[in-house]
Amino acid sequence: MKSIQIKSPEIVISIVSTGLIGLYLLLFSQESTSTLFLILFLSPVLVGILFFPKSGIFTILLSIIAWGEKFGGDGINFVSRIDFKIYLLDILLCATLFSCLLGGVFKKTIQWRTSFVDKAILLFVVVGLVAAARGIFTFQNDLNVVFGGLRNHLYALVYFLVFQMLKTREDLAGAKTIIYVGTAVGLLFLAIGLISGEGIWTEKTPLTTSGIRYISSVHALYISTGIILLLASFQEKVSDLPILKYILFPLWVAALLFSLVRNLWISTIFGLIFILLFTPNLGRKRLFQFLLETTLFIVVPTALFFLLKGALTGNLNFISSFFERISSYSNPEGDISISWRLNSWSEGWNAFKGQILLGRGLGTVIFPYYEVFWTRIPTQAAALHNSYLTILVQLGLIGLTSFLSILTTFFIESIKIIKKYGVDHPKESGFLVGIGAYIFAYCYGAFFSLYFELNFLIVAFWIIFGLGVSALSMLDQKMTNSNSGSDLGVDI
Repeated sequence: MKSIQIKSPEIVISIVSTGLIGLYLLLFSQESTSTLFLILFLSPVLVGILFFPKSGIFTILLSIIAWGEKFGGDGINFVSRIDFKIYLLDILLCATLFSCLLGGVFKKTIQWRTSFVDKAILLFVVVGLVAAARGIFTFQNDLNVVFGGLRNHLYALVYFLVFQMLKTREDLAGAKTIIYVGTAVGLLFLAIGLISGEGIWTEKTPLTTSGIRYISSVHALYISTGIILLLASFQEKVSDLPILKYILFPLWVAALLFSLVRNLWISTIFGLIFILLFTPNLGRKRLFQFLLETTLFIVVPTALFFLLKGALTGNLNFISSFFERISSYSNPEGDISISWRLNSWSEGWNAFKGQILLGRGLGTVIFPYYEVFWTRIPTQAAALHNSYLTILVQLGLIGLTSFLSILTTFFIESIKIIKKYGVDHPKESGFLVGIGAYIFAYCYGAFFSLYFELNFLIVAFWIIFGLGVSALSMLDQKMTNSNSGSDLGVDI
């Protein structure tokens, strides 16, 4: 299994398609003739997806990583009374689904499964449908918010699309390549932010401490994903390309620091811990050696250079901002962001206690308004910045249990396979460790962010989760065949 896959037609088409989508989003989406430009730029993208269905998944993933919230931004509203918009993201998903079904019918490649994870995801979607009905008919919640939340729950079905389409080791290598390419785009945005003095699209997440973000939190999130996947590749004797290790990796770390996203720093560390726990001893030794080399010969000299430059010019703003972000954890009441979360979580918990089993339905409003960033904003359960509490409030214990059962099953079966066969099959298990570390880090971040409330983040999560399940299933099948038909008993 090649770690990096550049020359496949799906990868090339995905990169070109993402470029066309970016041109439209950055240059023409606000024009009065934007619909005409949308058709012009989207037509070749849709043709590519029709003939190469896998490029649809890759294009969606790369566009999310590269263009972030802009890609999942303003949609087309077909019903004026209900804010149930069709996004560019939705159009590409529908095109990919159509292409997959068309190819599956003629080639008879569609497989139906009844694994535990499949059932748990379907149960989670059904609970979401029930929560939408309860939100509308029982609690008379805002229809706009209800249908927006319902759409986000239906995105869980993207998992089935990924599992049907990406089944080979080359597919997994292609997906990994797409993530690396996306992080390279993120570095371009960092360069623009450093030159202009402020990162593009950073106004969506204003700082509650002093400082400037030079890269958006979304770009930083997927740069963190690239870091995690690269570090997991040291399970292989020959890890990913040297350019990733000795050029992009230090730049990724710098971008992560320049984002000033505190929770993302911690979640990346959690991802590294996961990798260290489940990487075999030899791979762990290679990883420690790499981290030592980059720290001594790249990170430390670079940090000393900027410290010296800042001391000579009297400009130590970023360094002071960095340490202020860290120290703010010691004084939560003095930080608007942290104190707002603590207060809203308390209100959310009280709302959950009123409807423990089934929740209060989608679109629940916790309290009408709350002062944050000097602005009075409506506060809904979907905006609590704690995805698990949001699920509890809206879907109750049944919803949270179904969701956690998905994650728990994946981790249990993955760890079992990695421990048993990771040494003999480092490429496949290394990818699985990387995906597991990403999911572990992402799930930690969901305690403090809107990771399961923003449409583009949700879709990217289910795509990468589907890749993890595909990797686990492939490794399981490989082990089953090599053991002369002895089944490992993995039913994920």
